[in-house]
Amino acid sequence: MSELTDYEYLLTLTEGVRYNAKGKNINLKGDGSDETEKFQEMLNRAQTEGKLNVYFPKGVYGIRNVVQIFSNTHIEMHEEAVIKMIGNDLKMITFGELNNPNFATGYNGAHDISIKGGTLDGNGVSTLLLGIGHTKNLLFESVRFINTRNGHSVECNSSYNVQFIRCTFENMVSVTSTNREFLQLDFASAAGFPSFGAYDYTPCSNILIDGCAFKNGDNGIGCHSGYIDDAGNEFFHENIRITNCNFENVKYAIRVQSFKNSTVSGNTINDADMGIIILSNENTVISNNTIQNTISDGIRIYNGQNSTTGFNRSSYRNIVANNVLVNLGQNGIRMSNAHSNLIANNIIKNVSKEGLFMIDSHKNHINNIVVEGAAQLTSGSYSCFRIESSNDNVLNNIRADNTTYPKNYYYGLYIASGQRNHISEYNFMPGESTFNNGIISGELANNVSNGEWVQLFTGDLGTNGASGTLLMDINIFSSILIVANDNNSSAAQTVTMEIPKPIYKIGTASRHRIVPDSNSGDRVDFSFINSKTIQVDSIQGTGHIRMVLGRM
Repeated sequence: MSELTDYEYLLTLTEGVRYNAKGKNINLKGDGSDETEKFQEMLNRAQTEGKLNVYFPKGVYGIRNVVQIFSNTHIEMHEEAVIKMIGNDLKMITFGELNNPNFATGYNGAHDISIKGGTLDGNGVSTLLLGIGHTKNLLFESVRFINTRNGHSVECNSSYNVQFIRCTFENMVSVTSTNREFLQLDFASAAGFPSFGAYDYTPCSNILIDGCAFKNGDNGIGCHSGYIDDAGNEFFHENIRITNCNFENVKYAIRVQSFKNSTVSGNTINDADMGIIILSNENTVISNNTIQNTISDGIRIYNGQNSTTGFNRSSYRNIVANNVLVNLGQNGIRMSNAHSNLIANNIIKNVSKEGLFMIDSHKNHINNIVVEGAAQLTSGSYSCFRIESSNDNVLNNIRADNTTYPKNYYYGLYIASGQRNHISEYNFMPGESTFNNGIISGELANNVSNGEWVQLFTGDLGTNGASGTLLMDINIFSSILIVANDNNSSAAQTVTMEIPKPIYKIGTASRHRIVPDSNSGDRVDFSFINSKTIQVDSIQGTGHIRMVLGRM
């Protein structure tokens, strides 16, 4: 058995003889009446007989109080079979002994359990359909989890090798809090999972959630706690895979906290308050997701905090790549206290504020990001890319384009504050700001941008007093290059003159001179009358200034 893959192993769990829930051995009615006692007697067979395989025909199987499921139980249900809470108990099925603080540790609790097909219905009463903790080897396939109230529909705590395949989570009502998930992954703690213990903060590992649907409720999938022990060791959930799922009409779709070496890929998110939240994660890949129609950010990466426990940790070394984000109520991607992450090959369209907003984040690599239609909330208040209080980041091949949207953004890139950020190979359409033609601005003295030359002016300055407007402020460049020739034809041989920043001055007439032809005595004296204007002060011979370039 151990030679099989995890999934193949789980598929073998339902092999063998099975009971019919309405047969003479189990004798459930499935008529919607209270069958709690017989239901628990049926589940107890897994202990007395060593294993329970049972099939539920079409019907409604009512339970009034919580029941406990045991190891080696395998339930298969007709697609119109419903297990329904008809009483007032807040829990439906628990995978451990309720209120026992020492039930199990690690992954040593209930194991080898599967439920396939059918529906678990909380009937607007139950806060918890499945209370899972300290388990291993569980499979839930094509199960509907519906109608929960004021709680997580399914809690999966401190468990190993658990799979949710093609399940549907639908219709959650929460009036006491907005911090509820259809499916929660968490550490076993007395505060977070009081149903049973031990409360040893064992992380989850090897969890697969694939092809599931989450609709009409608080939040989709999430974890909202982190844990560091007294010795300073941080605990992570590892190898969590959330793939090919669909989220619709939820507050946030996916919240990955304290995940490591995990994957969130191929998911579709529509009509959510927020798409994907990444906090206190490490080495997790967020890729190939489509997020559209959010009230807030599409993707948010930041640090998890807990004022009670003192937990405060940033997100490190994650990859956010190949995602498409469209119609976003705030920012496309927002990064706060996020370090050494790779953000690459993402497309962001029609965003109310910034396409990418980075604050207090360092040593990230931003590559090949396209923002179309930034700052759609209001004109002149937001930029396509914004960097604030962030250092040592690399932004390469970033593009801003409002061709098919109102031209609202202030700058293509705005660096509010930060040092040693390297920006290269950018392509920004001009924004609304007249300063730098709306392309790039901010605190640029300590930041390096585009090691290649940037064209600031092209034309013909060949008469005394002729002037040209530069596309960008020369103060942001480390050097300026002047291109000139000594002929009325722009195709004539040119000469160049590089002026380092410590040498050029603004507002001083005839400060600089370029000599197109030393043999004929041709020369052009010129100056920068302000930081965005070059002016010819005097010409001898047939000299012309043809081009001005800048390099940061």
